[in-house]
Amino acid sequence: MKNFAVFLISIFFATSSQAISFKLDVVKKVFPSGLTVLVQENKNAPIISYQTWFKIGSRNEVTGKTGLAHLFEHLMFKGTAKYSGRDFDKNLENGGITHNAFTTQDYTVYFEDLPSDKLEMVMDMESDRLAHLILNKEVFESERKVVQEERLMRVEQSIEGVMGEKLWGASFLNHPYKNPVIGWPQDLENLKLEDALDFFKKYYNISRAVISVSGDVAPSKIFSLIEKYYGDFKKPEVMTLEKVWPAETPSTKELKIEVARSDAKTQRLLMGYRIGKAGEQESFVMDLISAILTEGKTSRLYRKLVFENQLATNVEGFASTPQDPGLFEMAVGLRPGVGSDKALSLIDAEIEKLKTVPVKAGELEKVKMRQVKSVLTSMKTCHGRAHNLALNEVVTGTYQSLLDDLDQYEKVTAKDIMAVAKKRLNTNNRVRVELRPK
Repeated sequence: MKNFAVFLISIFFATSSQAISFKLDVVKKVFPSGLTVLVQENKNAPIISYQTWFKIGSRNEVTGKTGLAHLFEHLMFKGTAKYSGRDFDKNLENGGITHNAFTTQDYTVYFEDLPSDKLEMVMDMESDRLAHLILNKEVFESERKVVQEERLMRVEQSIEGVMGEKLWGASFLNHPYKNPVIGWPQDLENLKLEDALDFFKKYYNISRAVISVSGDVAPSKIFSLIEKYYGDFKKPEVMTLEKVWPAETPSTKELKIEVARSDAKTQRLLMGYRIGKAGEQESFVMDLISAILTEGKTSRLYRKLVFENQLATNVEGFASTPQDPGLFEMAVGLRPGVGSDKALSLIDAEIEKLKTVPVKAGELEKVKMRQVKSVLTSMKTCHGRAHNLALNEVVTGTYQSLLDDLDQYEKVTAKDIMAVAKKRLNTNNRVRVELRPK
């Protein structure tokens, strides 16, 4: 199956008379094994970004065995008979190749940014570790301890880590988004090699992979090399189906959680409102709401809390819209000696204004342009293009949703802002975590 598409996106902002357009050639091919490959050729420089995305994240874990997806990201670097773990890193570094990996709630990603003449070596190494990864008790125990130390640093010893974990844990009761990607401490302590082997067998198959390539290479060459290095992979006889999680029960009142820390010098607020998922029209509205309230020093809450009333030192926020319904988060760092009550009343007043008073055309246009600029900026590099194409293919089911994003932002109206704010930004839909010095 081969799907070739050339897209020209043109967006017109009537109030500013600005037209924004860009062209993106993408070739997609799904192989008999189920492997999906996306190629975006760009000959501006002799470089390539080669990314392998697996539809595997913490949402695929079960109660009592959290942290497996992230732990397996570590294990994938431990080597094979052909390329030991040390050889894997050494070969890439000697070739002038930048590489890394990361795990999220919905996917796990391995990437290399490389000179174009190193492409075949990278494909050989990536396909080899998927087929012949060495997993034994010694390797497993070593990396399990590494992850435990990582959790200690990123969560237990981090105020932001603790607050974020409590926010997501309290916001979701049914969905595994309640579990941290890095795993719960007790689960990490109890995980066994057999758990990792079962997880690998169940989820790390070629049909759950999306390879996204951007840079100085023709699609025909990529497809030929895919046949050479991935041709022996077979589609599983029994596919692991994605579980459909029940919707969260609507809350009847706000949930408040207090955190007392001896290493905290001032109070801090972290709030989360349950919202929809990626790809829905509401997700684009929520991005704009987040920008209006919290993005930059001209945002409403920054002006109100930091400049005008001098209650806070910083205000941040973002709409997290993963594969399933997510959260709109807002974080406020309060000044020394300032309590949370007054700041909270000002936040609620600004949110209420968003529900009842239409956003002026100039303000709405400004945040739209920021979102458009953010999307276009992320597409400047080979790495950014490969990343964005794969992200949309994995999360929304098609890379083409990336090419619709700019249009979706432009369509949002002041009435949409008011409607979504009324629907989502209510105290009974909010979890509030408050940090207090101990």
